[in-house]
Order: sequence, then C-alpha cells, then structure tokens
Amino acid sequence: PRQFFLFQKIGGVRLAQRAATRLLRCIQFIFSRVKRTKNFLAQRLTPIRFYVIFPHHMAEGLQDKLVAAEALQVKGGTDNWDQSIKAYEAIITEQGPSSVVLNGLGVPLRMRNRQPEAIATFTYARALALKERDLEAQLTAVNGLIDAWRTGNRCPTFPYPFYVEKEERLPYLHTVAQSFIPDTDAIMSQMRGLNLTRVEAYNQRGLLYNDMGDIEGALAEYREATRRARMLTETDPSNDRYQNRLARALTTMGVSLLRNGDVDGALAGQQESLGIYLQVDDMRGVGNAGAGVIDALDAKQDYAAARKLAKDLLPKVEQDPESVRMLTERLAKLPPVL
Repeated sequence: PRQFFLFQKIGGVRLAQRAATRLLRCIQFIFSRVKRTKNFLAQRLTPIRFYVIFPHHMAEGLQDKLVAAEALQVKGGTDNWDQSIKAYEAIITEQGPSSVVLNGLGVPLRMRNRQPEAIATFTYARALALKERDLEAQLTAVNGLIDAWRTGNRCPTFPYPFYVEKEERLPYLHTVAQSFIPDTDAIMSQMRGLNLTRVEAYNQRGLLYNDMGDIEGALAEYREATRRARMLTETDPSNDRYQNRLARALTTMGVSLLRNGDVDGALAGQQESLGIYLQVDDMRGVGNAGAGVIDALDAKQDYAAARKLAKDLLPKVEQDPESVRMLTERLAKLPPVL
C-alpha cells in the first residue's frame, strides 16, 4: 500500500508538471499570436490613421492653410516664396511638425537658395515619414534632398567640409545627391499606381544626371517622368498640379535634348511646357521654359522670334529675379535683328 501511495503521488506530480508545461506553452502561443497581430495591425492601420484622421484635424482650417502655402510656392517669385515660408512656419507653430508640412516648407527654402535649411527640413521630414510609415512623404523628402544637395552651390554660404577644395565643391554636392538615388528605387519598389511624387523622383534624377554630364541617363529619366505625368493629366486634365509636373518634365527634358543636338524636339517640348506654365501661372516655370524656347530658337537662328518672346515674357516674371536674369541674359546675347 505504501508503494502504491508513493506511485500515485509521483504520478500526480508528473501529471501536474505536464499540465503546467502545456499551460505555459498555451500562454506562449497566445502571446506570440498577440504580438504578430499587433505588428500586422501596426503595419496596416498606421497609414490609414494618417490619411483618415489627419484630414479630420484639417477641418479646423489646416487644409486651407496648406493649400494657400502651396499656391504661393507654385506661383513663384521672391515675395511669394517668402510668404510661403512664413505660412508653413505658422502651421508648424500652430500644429507641430509633420512630414507633409515640412516637405512643403523645404521647397520654398530651396527656391530661395537656403539649401542648408532645406536639407535639414527634408531630413527631418523623412524621419517623420518613416515613423508615420508614409511612403509618399518619404519619397517626397528624398526628392527634396537630391534637389537641395544638387543645387547647394547656389547658396553663397553653403557649409562645405574643410577638406573639400573649391574646385571639388560641385562634384562633392553631386556625389552626395547621387547617394540618395538608391533610396528612391527602394521606396518606389513598394509603391503602387500613379502619383506625382514618383514623377518628381524621375525628374530630380534626370536633373542630377544632366548636371553631371550624363545626358543619355538624364533623357531616360525625363522620358519616364513625362510618360507618367501625361498619364496623370489624362486622368484629370483640369488638375493644375498634374499639368505643372508635366510642364516641368518637358522643360528639363528639353534642356537635355538641346544639349544632345535635337533642336526640334527641344523646341516642341519647351513650347508645350511654356503654354502650360502660363496657364497655371507658375512664374519660375515661365522663366525656365521661356529660356528653353529662346535657346532652341537661337539654335535655329530664328533671332527675331527669340527676341520677341524674351520681351513678351519679361513683364510676366518681373517678381522672380532668377527668371528675369535668365531672360535678360539671353536677350543680351541674341544677335541684333537687321
């Protein structure tokens, strides 16, 4: 009987151990499922929260303020860019920083040749976009970084490292800008469908390759930007933002086409672009496309048409010193019409 009692006791302990082990495994399984479900929901619901809840906060006037700030940015000109900067800064003061607002602020900062501030702004925007899991905002920030680094030489006080000699400054800026191109590939590989941000990515890459002297590489990027921009305009012809991006792609491609010897292609693209910029009232765009048309007409030796266009456009861009400079310089270099 004693042995039987011990046998029962030991058996009961073992049964209890087995039950405890099974219970522990069940708890571990439940926790693992909870963790997986939490991660899944975080990946799926965070973007939804950003796109659905954020517009709800916009109801208090933020959306109107963002639209007004962007309109000033697109119109161009020194005064408009300065007002746009102030508008974005006011939104940040009121609502706090977000990737959308910071990406908006970075553009007029760059256009005012405040590249160091633009770089800092786009860098923070990218960090917030990563946290928000917003791919479009991430790509917008990287596009801005490519643009700001590419044009860093336009800032008279750009803080070059001490080891970069004066003649190496432009290659240094291009090298840093080029380091972001793999990031654009990585982000775009996760995106689906048509959007302006992807169009701008191809355009920014084309601008960089053009500045680096890789004309064929630039044209490949511009053609992709133009193709996608046209598809967007076909979905909504009245959308000024779509039209503006198409015009930008045509203008930048026209510069490379002219450098590559395709004068007729360059002229056709620049003329289409100029018409769009005049329609959407983009002052810097008018200056860029106008300069492109004049360059193509100059190459065709149609000096009378080039001179007339420059004189017609100057009053339209008088608030943008850079556009005035571009047109005035080209007008001065044209041979006199006999």
